Amino acid sequence: MTMAHEGGSVASLSVPAPAQPVPPPISPDALIGAVTALFLRDQLVGRGATAAELLPMPRGSETAESGRAGTARFIIDRLSAQQTAAIARAVSADPNLSAWVDIKLPQSFVGGQGLPAEMLTDKRATWLRNAPCLRPALLLANTGDDEDQSLRELTPVGSPELVARPAMWVQAASAGIPIADEDKRWWEKALGGLGVLQSVSLDRFAAYVLSTRELVDTESALLHDALDAAGSRRDFAARPLGGRRYTPTFKPSGHAT
Repeated sequence: MTMAHEGGSVASLSVPAPAQPVPPPISPDALIGAVTALFLRDQLVGRGATAAELLPMPRGSETAESGRAGTARFIIDRLSAQQTAAIARAVSADPNLSAWVDIKLPQSFVGGQGLPAEMLTDKRATWLRNAPCLRPALLLANTGDDEDQSLRELTPVGSPELVARPAMWVQAASAGIPIADEDKRWWEKALGGLGVLQSVSLDRFAAYVLSTRELVDTESALLHDALDAAGSRRDFAARPLGGRRYTPTFKPSGHAT
């Protein structure tokens, strides 16, 4: 999927790594937030602006009233208020994304989630989609079907887009735990298989990934054992799939099947 932005496509950009290590996720919502932050960083890398173009425009500049050309516009697509707020927190906690992304979320939707006032708005996403923006990216939220048709030109950030990126889930979930690169690759394969073979909600998918992490971290479980045990906890193995059952039993090399 291409990213929606103004001003056409440009060359690729190497984005600096975060100045601080990513904290380990402590809840499924926090994990969804961390994965979304990785997704946004990846999208902005592909956008390809120069480093100078990724700096916010100063207020009071001669072009500030009309915003900047090339602003990328993302839409959190029908996630829960808790998940949306977790995404906002993860973006604001990233040293680069906090400077690049302007967050405008519906007050009526996430007003009780403890977010800073500058992230909240009373304006609808359909109005904000073309509003001037001083930052390289704008993050909005779609909370219902009534705005779907008008928001299709924005880059969606929803369950399909996130579940389809297993490497980002592994990167976020493995933060702070010692896990071999080979095991990470098998973990990615397990999540990729789960996303393809089952229609699973984002919250259950996140809970499964987090359960796997907890088993590896707190119980020193081998990855393949953690995948199976976490799958049993989340009842993934009991769901019929085209007349057969799927159990996440991907084994790192060196382990017997």
